[in-house]
Amino acid sequence: MTEPEFEPADHPDSRGNVHEHMLRSGRRTPWSRSWGLGVVVLAGFVIGAPISRLLDTYRCVVLSRDGDKMFVAFEAMPPKYIDAIDAAQPGLIVTKERGAWNAEVSEPLGRDIKLMQMQKRYVSAYDATIVRIDKPLSAQQASVAVAELADGTRLRVSLYADDLAAAAVGRHLKKLPNSWDPILIDEPIPAAVAQPKAAQPNAAAPK
Repeated sequence: MTEPEFEPADHPDSRGNVHEHMLRSGRRTPWSRSWGLGVVVLAGFVIGAPISRLLDTYRCVVLSRDGDKMFVAFEAMPPKYIDAIDAAQPGLIVTKERGAWNAEVSEPLGRDIKLMQMQKRYVSAYDATIVRIDKPLSAQQASVAVAELADGTRLRVSLYADDLAAAAVGRHLKKLPNSWDPILIDEPIPAAVAQPKAAQPNAAAPK
């Protein structure tokens, strides 16, 4: 009767001894390869984050501030929260230069007019009545609602937002502070706010 063959305890294919055999033979185990890759990734993150911060450069306006974070707007990027700096308050320009570790408050320049307009739009608040809707000049543009404030001042509001799709003459627009666009309100403007003046026959909305 032929006896079954058994692998020696130190055979490289024996379960439980593969790892030990690979270590003795100088071969890298799957675990060691994963560990090495993890070290490389971690080192890249630790080294890359400071370098990325040093290379970062931007110019923005502070829209609002909440503790150690501030909400800022850029000309060519979406608004976002970044770490606040002590001197930065809503309405101020903040600049981060390449090679600098921290951003700093800067004097507004002529080229910052768009940033300042964005900040003014964000913090504004009003109640207005739509007196006219102008159709878009091209397929890439939105219709524009001409809305009148209580003092007769007229505003032009682009109707990009989905919430403004039902805008119509006579509807009440309400703009809350710290928001981008007004919202449509079904109720008329409260009497305490005062009703807008009647539109003049040849009055034209400001461009």
